[in-house]
Amino acid sequence: MNLLYPWIDLKNPKLFEEQLDKELISGHVLFGISVKAIARIDGDDDYLFSLLDGTNRVAVVHLSFGVSVSPEWPWTEMYPNYAEWESKRMLRDSSGTNA
Repeated sequence: MNLLYPWIDLKNPKLFEEQLDKELISGHVLFGISVKAIARIDGDDDYLFSLLDGTNRVAVVHLSFGVSVSPEWPWTEMYPNYAEWESKRMLRDSSGTNA
C-alpha cells in the first residue's frame, strides 16, 4: 500500500485494534465486526481500518482513547473499498485541503 503523507503506517496495529474494541458499544456501525488497523494520520487520532467482514469496506475512525457513551462515537467515516478511501480521503488529506 502506498500511503501519502500525512497518512503513515502503524508500528503496532494490534494496539489500535484493541483500542477500537474498547471504545465500541452496541449500536455503533462497527460493533461486532472484526477489523485490521492499517494506517493513521501523523499527529492525529484518525485511523484507517479494514473491515474483515468480506465486504472490502474500510473505515476512518477517530479514536478517543476514552469510554464511549453514544453509538455515534468513536466518530467513523465508511468507504466501500480502499480505492474509494484513497481517492476521496487520502488524496484530500495529502493536498492539505478539507473540501
